[in-house]
Amino acid sequence: TTVAQTGGRISRKNQEVFVLYYVHCLCAFLDKLNGQQILSKMCDGKTIPMLLQHVLDNRTALPAEAVREAIFGLSALAENEDFQTRSQEFFNAPVLSAEERQVVLANFARLETEVVRPFVDETPDLRPAVRPLLDFLNRVKRGK
Repeated sequence: TTVAQTGGRISRKNQEVFVLYYVHCLCAFLDKLNGQQILSKMCDGKTIPMLLQHVLDNRTALPAEAVREAIFGLSALAENEDFQTRSQEFFNAPVLSAEERQVVLANFARLETEVVRPFVDETPDLRPAVRPLLDFLNRVKRGK
């Protein structure tokens, strides 16, 4: 389906894929942008919790490359120095209720077992690119 065939609109599925690519690019270049401000907006907007939930809920329906981009985006985020020093803010943000915090932590655990580990098993040559995310998930698991 082309844009012309849809009357100039992009399909919902294509929008979802586009957003995952966008998040990857944004996270990959945080250090070249105003990373502190972007991270604050991501925290206030519950971007990471929504991203986790979306990927977990739709991983079988999304194209494999979209899931890969989400993994790479989260890995780039985990590798970012500003995020490393502020990652607890994403779990303790005032915009999150206590229940939402628990869901986010559970979703990080699910992400590792349901998405990241299978991805690494299927594409072991890409493990180095995912290492920052794996390290971050281990820290989350240990409660650090």
